[in-house]
Amino acid sequence: MASSRKNHKSTRQIHWYAILPALILVCVIGFVFYNHLDGSVSGDEIANLEETERVDFVVDPSDNLETIAMRLEHEGLIKNNANFIAYVKAHCNNKKARPGTYRLSAAMPLKRISMIVMRPKGAARVITIPQGVTLSDIATLFEKKEICSKKEFWKTVRTGAFEGHPFLVSPGQDDTRLEGYLFPGTYEYEDNMDPESIMELMLDNFSAHFDKIPKRTNKLNDRETVILASMLEREARSDGEKPAIASVYVNRLKKNMPLQCDATIVYAMGAPGRSLNYADYELKSPYNTYQHKGFPPSPICNPSMTSLVAAANPAKTNYYFYLFNTQTHNAHVFASTYEEHLKNRKIYGYD
Repeated sequence: MASSRKNHKSTRQIHWYAILPALILVCVIGFVFYNHLDGSVSGDEIANLEETERVDFVVDPSDNLETIAMRLEHEGLIKNNANFIAYVKAHCNNKKARPGTYRLSAAMPLKRISMIVMRPKGAARVITIPQGVTLSDIATLFEKKEICSKKEFWKTVRTGAFEGHPFLVSPGQDDTRLEGYLFPGTYEYEDNMDPESIMELMLDNFSAHFDKIPKRTNKLNDRETVILASMLEREARSDGEKPAIASVYVNRLKKNMPLQCDATIVYAMGAPGRSLNYADYELKSPYNTYQHKGFPPSPICNPSMTSLVAAANPAKTNYYFYLFNTQTHNAHVFASTYEEHLKNRKIYGYD
């Protein structure tokens, strides 16, 4: 009996060793499948789809729903043209696409592609996002346009899926999640569009513009570039001085100096247009760039294209300081040394 048990145990061990690799393979495949089914693909995978597979899709005046669906499938932008047709017929008021060129990606859900391509010629409503506004400002606009309440707006910001946008942090409790990425512009939408779908239009517009920025020289990552652009948007008095202001912050980063940007404190205080006093510079906040080195935790507004380009390609200068020109009231004065900066303070009435 002992010998029999021993042989039986040995047989079970052999069987276990034989099936172990197969079990591991099944687990790995299952994990990968679950992640893709759940939409939790890696940032590198999404970024690759967004960067390398975003294509210009052209809709001609003669195109109908069926030909558009077949071409979308042929170009690999959707998996099944019949599903696209069924979705449009069930969810879109408009069954004929507007002629034009649309930037699309295989990473986009079918819902977003249909929303972009099948926009009606005379959309029922329009919303304009000015350059440099904050999420709080946009929440007010959404409520004014009766798109949704401010409460629903902030819930959407925190928990919306917003698939295919690797530059966003994951859904959670972050109220600044979309700050910097709702691109300024005028957007058409239908009465039945939910706030997340309208925000998707703005995020897509951001991606399309960000992709067009010339080769970056700032040695910053994408998020840092957007944060810097938002600071330029709030600090600069003209587009022409944005590259010089960008150079000040980049130079300070290289020297491990605090950025000392007033606009970040104003953002933390929720007081746009406020003139800071000495007490304000003691504000306890991660957005206080006088007390904390490096960039603030998030962008401080939704910047324009000129700010994004300037942030991506700062001027090459030796500037480390600047102050507002109190004589012309339309520009800033720059300095390379602290001594020069102190002289400028006296010249322009700061001391």
